[in-house]
Amino acid sequence: MDLKINPHELELRKIKTKISSLKSSLSGRRVLTKILENIAWLLVDKIIRIGITMVVSVLVARYLGPEKYGILSYASALTFLVLPLATLSFDSLIIRELSQKGEKIMILENAFTLRFIGSFLCIAFLILFSILNEKDITARGVIMVSSFSLIFYSTYVVDLYYQSFLKNSISVLVFISAVIISSIIKIIFILTKRDVIFFAFANITEQIISAFAFIIVFRTREKSSFPKFSLSISKGILFTSLPLIAVGIMNSVQARIDQVFINKMISSRELGYYSAALKIIEILSSIPMVLFQVSLPPIAEAKKINEEIYLSRLKRVYRAVITITFVFCLITTIFSKQIIDFVFGKEYETSSTFLMLLGPRLILGGIGIVRGIYITCENAFNYYLISSAAGAILNLILNLIFIPRFGVIGAIISSLTSFTISTVVLDALFPKMRGNVKIMVKSVLPSKIS
Repeated sequence: MDLKINPHELELRKIKTKISSLKSSLSGRRVLTKILENIAWLLVDKIIRIGITMVVSVLVARYLGPEKYGILSYASALTFLVLPLATLSFDSLIIRELSQKGEKIMILENAFTLRFIGSFLCIAFLILFSILNEKDITARGVIMVSSFSLIFYSTYVVDLYYQSFLKNSISVLVFISAVIISSIIKIIFILTKRDVIFFAFANITEQIISAFAFIIVFRTREKSSFPKFSLSISKGILFTSLPLIAVGIMNSVQARIDQVFINKMISSRELGYYSAALKIIEILSSIPMVLFQVSLPPIAEAKKINEEIYLSRLKRVYRAVITITFVFCLITTIFSKQIIDFVFGKEYETSSTFLMLLGPRLILGGIGIVRGIYITCENAFNYYLISSAAGAILNLILNLIFIPRFGVIGAIISSLTSFTISTVVLDALFPKMRGNVKIMVKSVLPSKIS
């Protein structure tokens, strides 16, 4: 038998190998290009939506005044508290399932059905709560209207569908359009001097517009409509997402329960002052969140390839975020009065004290965001549930103790204490999270020492 390979055949094999290698390289570049394009779209989305939301929120706050703005903030806080239950907090899970499995439309449709049921139950709960607990008719009406935004979050599963294909541009265009239309409606209500209930309607128009846009886009592009139901798929999604729901509830309690307590224990006016200061903190906190979205993919990739590169990248992100939030903290602390007077006007002068005291929350929030990268890369989600639960319970207890004694300042003390313990102190006590504390400490030390 002649085992010699024909020279032409050998050359043909080399060409095929080169073509295969080139295809692989081009495929990798296409994926990288898609990732970079999506990062760009996310940045555009953040900048435009944050800018518009900030300006319009200030105009609404100035128009309504502290008391009515407090009522609107109270209704938003209640809705935010039940949002993890309504949406089932399964965004990352659904994106993973859509990326890995073939029955994409079936998964999506069952996710929609579960969210629709969850939203309906949460709306019923909030309506019942407002009837039984709110004597003020205006507050009751604003809560009821605000609660209906939950039902429209059901269609946001379409956003998850396009995220799984790295097609964020579709969702970004939908969300930006919805924000612009909602903002125009709010400005019209200000010019026509409408009452606070109208602004509750205006707030949910953003979800309504997004919902209908997602339905139209999905039906047009995918030739499919909602809903179809599979008991086995729905049960799988629901049971797998239970830990995520628990974490979502804990995080929302830690972030919003103080606003509910301030409204119930003190007054809507004081909540209005506090919400104005908190709005500035939340807007500034969104900048580290953009860094999180941009940094997570390359850091997660480095974790697979090289531990040293992974730790180095994480340290650099920590350093950048802590530096940025520290500067913001100094600015809000030193110039709190000037910032409040310029943004919200003299009527909100009381908010300047709250803004000054809330400054450290920027640093803690930034640390928490980068900590989320470490938790994701190290697969420390069980610990994340424990620390989130500890932070939420501690915040709840401290609010009940401090708000009756110190008012809004008591709520700020409770918030800062619970965030410090849940994001820094507990990490030092758990072996799996000590690496995160070491990286964080090294990031703030001079290069020669770290």
